[in-house]
Amino acid sequence: MKKYLDWVIRTIVKAGWAPILVFTIHLVSARVYGIYTYYPNFDDIMHFSGGCAISFFFINALIIGKELKVFIAFNKFSFITSVFAYTSTVTIFWEFLEWASDHYLGTYMQNGIDDTMLDMALGMTGGLLVVLSSLLIIEKNFFEK
Repeated sequence: MKKYLDWVIRTIVKAGWAPILVFTIHLVSARVYGIYTYYPNFDDIMHFSGGCAISFFFINALIIGKELKVFIAFNKFSFITSVFAYTSTVTIFWEFLEWASDHYLGTYMQNGIDDTMLDMALGMTGGLLVVLSSLLIIEKNFFEK
């Protein structure tokens, strides 16, 4: 049990800053500066950045998990697929939260199905870009052949 708690804590300390930073930029930009009123496409930047940040978080979670023997060894395909799947899942749940906010709290976060699909595509694209880029810096002996 200690191994899993250590894994969670180390992952949050090492990589939790990235999604927190993106969310903080979103909140400050929206609530303090009202940026979405003046620059509605800022939403696209935030969804892409969010996908990058979440992917970074999960990459680190898998690396730390392997170091602590929480996970078995990965090959490149399973690593990429896992990080992309986790990032995509977070992207989808984020859109559910936007819908729920609009539906129950009266906000206007979603501007129709086209906006929702673009938001998810941008988040997934940002995540895929980061996980593929991470292959350039992860030590070669990390992956099983």
